[in-house]
Order: sequence, then structure tokens, then C-alpha cells
Amino acid sequence: MMMSIFLIAVMADRPAITMRNVALAALAILAVAPESLFEPSFEMSFAAVIGLVALYEWLAARKRYGLFDVSRLWRGLRWGVPSSSGRPSPRSSPWGRSRRTAA
Repeated sequence: MMMSIFLIAVMADRPAITMRNVALAALAILAVAPESLFEPSFEMSFAAVIGLVALYEWLAARKRYGLFDVSRLWRGLRWGVPSSSGRPSPRSSPWGRSRRTAA
């Protein structure tokens, strides 16, 4: 249902990722099956989508006003903290474990 609302918004040349569209999708689901309000899957999925949409809108507003990242920590969390090397550590790779031999 949520994807349908987003696709209709794209076809109507409107912004797809907005809180308004998330609310419309929730209302459409609740109009068809009101008991789903108390189901954990409904609550968790909409909570996750609301969090992602809020983050997207916040980052879009920062970009629109030309605000930059203020700390290296935030930049690392936002873009993913790169590892110190391009290969996995010996402890995390299955072939790097020490093999004990019978004495």
C-alpha cells in the first residue's frame, strides 16, 4: 500500500518521500483493516519508515540550505566508516583461524 502511494505521487509529479504520503498509506491500511493498528508488524514497519523519511527530510533540508557536516564522527556515520584496510581481519575470515594439530 505504501509503495502504491509513493508511485502515484511520482506519476502525479509530486514528491514521493514525504510524511504526508506515509500518513496516507497508514490511513488507507487502517480504513481497510482497522485491527492492524494493534499488530506489531504495522507498528514496527511504520515506525521504521517514519524514521527513515524524517532523516531523509532533515538531510534534504540541510542540503537545500547549504549546511555541511560539522564533525568527522557524523560524516563517518552518514557515509559509513571505512575500514583501515580493504581486506577482512584474520580473525573474521574462516581461513585465517589458527588450526590446532593433534599432539
